[in-house]
Amino acid sequence: MPNKKDDFSTRNLGSKIHAYLNSESSHILEADLSTPIMDSLNKDRYRFDDLKPMIVGGAKELYRVFDEHAGRWVVIAMPIEAPDAEEKESFLREALLAAKLQHPAILPIYEMGIQQDGRPYFIMQLLEGTSLKELINNGVSSHELDKWISIFLRVCDAVIYAHSCGVLHLDIKPENVMIGMHGRVYLIDWGMARVLRTGSIEAGDKFDPDLLNNVSFSGTFKGTLGYMAPEQIGQAGDVGIKTDVYSLGGLLYFILTNQAPVESDLKNGLIEKTKNGDILNPRQRRPNLKIPTSLAAVAMKALSLNPADRYDNVDALRDDIIRYKNGYAPYAECAHIFKRGHLLVYRHHKLFFVVLLGSLVFLSTILFFLARVSYQQEQAEKARVNAIKNLNLYKSETERTVFLNDRIQKFLIDSLDDGDIWNVELMHKLIVQQIGMAKGDKGLVRKFEKYRAYLFFVSGKYNQALDSFEKAGFVAPFNNLYKTCEKYAELKNDDELLAPDDFAELLTFSYRNSGLRKNLLLVSYREYMKKQNYIAPEKYLPVAIAVLNVINETIGWGSEVRLEKNEKGYHLDLRKAPYQTLTLPRDVLIERDPFSDIQSILSRLNLYSLDLSNSQVRGFEGVKFNAQFSDLIMNNIKIYDQPAQIYWLSQSDAKKIFISDGMFSTFQLSKMNQKIEIILTESEKK
Repeated sequence: MPNKKDDFSTRNLGSKIHAYLNSESSHILEADLSTPIMDSLNKDRYRFDDLKPMIVGGAKELYRVFDEHAGRWVVIAMPIEAPDAEEKESFLREALLAAKLQHPAILPIYEMGIQQDGRPYFIMQLLEGTSLKELINNGVSSHELDKWISIFLRVCDAVIYAHSCGVLHLDIKPENVMIGMHGRVYLIDWGMARVLRTGSIEAGDKFDPDLLNNVSFSGTFKGTLGYMAPEQIGQAGDVGIKTDVYSLGGLLYFILTNQAPVESDLKNGLIEKTKNGDILNPRQRRPNLKIPTSLAAVAMKALSLNPADRYDNVDALRDDIIRYKNGYAPYAECAHIFKRGHLLVYRHHKLFFVVLLGSLVFLSTILFFLARVSYQQEQAEKARVNAIKNLNLYKSETERTVFLNDRIQKFLIDSLDDGDIWNVELMHKLIVQQIGMAKGDKGLVRKFEKYRAYLFFVSGKYNQALDSFEKAGFVAPFNNLYKTCEKYAELKNDDELLAPDDFAELLTFSYRNSGLRKNLLLVSYREYMKKQNYIAPEKYLPVAIAVLNVINETIGWGSEVRLEKNEKGYHLDLRKAPYQTLTLPRDVLIERDPFSDIQSILSRLNLYSLDLSNSQVRGFEGVKFNAQFSDLIMNNIKIYDQPAQIYWLSQSDAKKIFISDGMFSTFQLSKMNQKIEIILTESEKK
């Protein structure tokens, strides 16, 4: 190897020119100039383009050098540090393994050896291109998905070839997939590769695992977190062909979502998620990208936690992708008959179009002749009948419109006078319609403007509520609801949500009409929770206590209640609580899914245990917690309708229920869900 600090080719060129100028025989000069190829072979072979490395990554540094003998740019790779023979042998082992792999998608190794200073090196093809990760990050879109899938299939071809030689890559990720000039695809960085003994037997003596496997990797943690299979986090002997299948699934997942299948800010978090198989379906991870269901199913099968649930080999994974590209449902999707039928029509859409068009032409021709025969006879009778029908219909619709409008108007007034708001959006539309129809009646317009203010209030749009109150003639200090809107309009814009603490405070405001106040606050809670994706349990507790006080008309109670957190989770102490119910009334939940889950107010606290001992709770209808909930303590509670409460308690998520001896009869306890452990305690004095 040349010394990169000297440019021998330039020095030799000057010597030759000097020799040519001093030559006594012109035919010798002509002979030298006529053999440029032979002359180039006398030069020092490699000339460094720059003294600084082109790339430094992992344990290698790469330099761009010019091969004077072959007349091309190549790359020389050298270890950053190789203090001992074992490190040098490990470096050369990677080079030898890559050199033995002969495939269009694997960079060829031209030469390997030892420099004068003792450092090993190898020469490989210069790849001018971009990694798949950079390409997708710079331009991912649904229109380019076919392009990325084609690249993925070429990577699969390279891995299939390597597996046929008994070689595992073990570090497949977007950064290791390079796209060169003219769309050539390469799978690079075989530093983690491992030769299987079974594969090496089939490949003959070409791939010797005893020679090519890096023994220093045995029992160590090697790979890239986020794309490495769970079995790589352990003993190296656990890896196999399905390990690369998992990594290819991770590569496909990145192509679909532009994100790694496993992500976390902490290394331990990545390890735990990988071990537990905690991977979201690509369609759930990035719903805005319209990811094909078929490709998502293929990725999730390849990323299965249990290797037995993955594809048997890369050929099976590749074939499933090709089935998708050819218009078939992949085996991983388990598509229903309707989708298979849809794909059948899509594959043969031209034939189906011709058949459908021919059928339509045939039927149209028959119908045309049948209609023509009876057309003349029906026209006169049809005109007479239509005239009578139209007149009667006009009278009927006019009467019906007036009747329905009166009924709608009365229904709106009756509902909104009590704060019975069953659908905010629909009631907004009806009120706007009624205001437009009642332009001549100022009193009626003011009444509907007041109702409109109620709707803006429960929607958290306090500025718009103030405008409607002013149009209705309700202003402070004569209207406490108006003053409440003024207070919270200063805290936020109408398109923002109140902070949980501020919303909890709003739920305590007073109003002379207690029935209207209660309904408005409960609907406000319903609308607020519909817009909240997540509230921390500590932040949500004041809201929960406030709304329970509204439901049970116990305003002011529970200011000292706090969540207690231990190693098992959150505990809430509601002993001696004056609450009779823990859920929203049914009339507040007229709107069904997806918002019916807000009925159980305590579910968002993510409790592990709840103590209701000596409380006034009488019913558990609709009470739900969550999967981590365990202990429900309800000593010394009076239960009046035992069969019904046994049913609702069985539907809750409790795993243990603590009750006082005698609260339920033995017969009723036998009806309890058998998965729930009933623990009887001695009665305590209240």
